[in-house]
Amino acid sequence: MPNNTIMGYTTINNKFEALYDEDLAKHDILLYLNTDKGELDYDPEFGIGHRKALFRIKSNAMKLALEDDLREAFRRSPTLSLISLVTQDIPNGYIFICEVSYLNGVPSLWAFDSDIENQKFKIWNGAV
Repeated sequence: MPNNTIMGYTTINNKFEALYDEDLAKHDILLYLNTDKGELDYDPEFGIGHRKALFRIKSNAMKLALEDDLREAFRRSPTLSLISLVTQDIPNGYIFICEVSYLNGVPSLWAFDSDIENQKFKIWNGAV
């Protein structure tokens, strides 16, 4: 078992597994980004409205709204701090390159891909 400070569980892909520390924080951010606001009855403010935006044609307004949603996801996280955010256009959406600190530790680069075709966010750690 890893030396951890925070532990949680996921059932993504119908597979039950434990997640630790930064992997759990990534999971939590993606869960927030891939949940529509109002989807959870017990917390109607949880999530973003990006799926609706991803059905529209790319625009500067959509990019700015997704950036705001991403910043809000980090504001809600008790374990992650967003240090910087740079957005790059790609054919099917955007890549949001974030400098992130976990528990105020050493910053690392994460890239969030908002894929318009698949209407979801993906994340790559250190792949920038």
